[in-house]
Amino acid sequence: MHPSRLVSLVMLVVSALVIAQAVFIHGLQANASTVFLLLGGIVLLGSSLYGLVRYENNPIVTEYGLMTYLLLFGLLFWAVGMIARLLA
Repeated sequence: MHPSRLVSLVMLVVSALVIAQAVFIHGLQANASTVFLLLGGIVLLGSSLYGLVRYENNPIVTEYGLMTYLLLFGLLFWAVGMIARLLA
């Protein structure tokens, strides 16, 4: 799999978790933190979908390197923690 496509897929998962956090943990309260979480999740979702579609023409990363692996592992740990918090 192209590394740019993999990073876009990971960001898609992260954006879905951010939106789920805003909806389920914060309960769609009308405050600034919920609005910023929803807006951030929506922008991240749009940019990850754009990255999935345009990964060959406009790659985020071009090769698997140290920064790609650090990004993937960091996002993996964050996603596991967020899923555990959503299920608790």
